[in-house]
Amino acid sequence: MKRKLLLFNFLFAFLLITVSCNQQPEIDISKTVGMTEDYFRKLDEISTTAASYNKEQIKFRLMVGKHPSQKEATAMFNNILDNLEENSHTPEFWNYYNGYFEIKSYDKGVIYEATKIIGENLKVNPK
Repeated sequence: MKRKLLLFNFLFAFLLITVSCNQQPEIDISKTVGMTEDYFRKLDEISTTAASYNKEQIKFRLMVGKHPSQKEATAMFNNILDNLEENSHTPEFWNYYNGYFEIKSYDKGVIYEATKIIGENLKVNPK
């Protein structure tokens, strides 16, 4: 009987530790995305922004008047990543969300796309 009780307590403690260590931190994604949009709307080179999100992914679009080079676009996308992570106050933010990003101009439509998949680096593609 003591062995069963000891085994039960051990399994319960192990389960409790496993569950508590694997929980996603509480991120106010609405506030995080809103603060990031506000930051980019204040920049001169950005006309406006659009964003959407759910429990698994974030979509973020920048509208620009001037066409950036691929190097400038990559810097903008990295700035989005850094800003979202900073505003979430969660260093491992990109372990919980996939990101899909676009830079769009009024005359040519989408000119750059980028993806940030969990566990992968940012990938930038011209359109």
